[in-house]
Amino acid sequence: MADQRLEILRRRRTGKGVWYAIVGVIKWNGDHVGQSVARFHEKCEGKRSAVVAARKLLAEHAGEFAENMTVEAEVLTDLEWQGRLPEVED
Repeated sequence: MADQRLEILRRRRTGKGVWYAIVGVIKWNGDHVGQSVARFHEKCEGKRSAVVAARKLLAEHAGEFAENMTVEAEVLTDLEWQGRLPEVED
């Protein structure tokens, strides 16, 4: 586990390797509790490419934004992505 964490930190520092651009759409209720209603992703080579892809995905899905909806982007290494697979729907 410690080796994997070190590898994630190395990739975050260098920006090399496989990365994922992810954009999620979250619907918020009156109690400020959010529920994921959509998630979009793109596999990229390198962190810079993932940032560009995340911006593209944000632009494509900006229409989902509303009073009670947020559109959020993030970039993850493939190791972090694999750790989230149970919660990510492909």
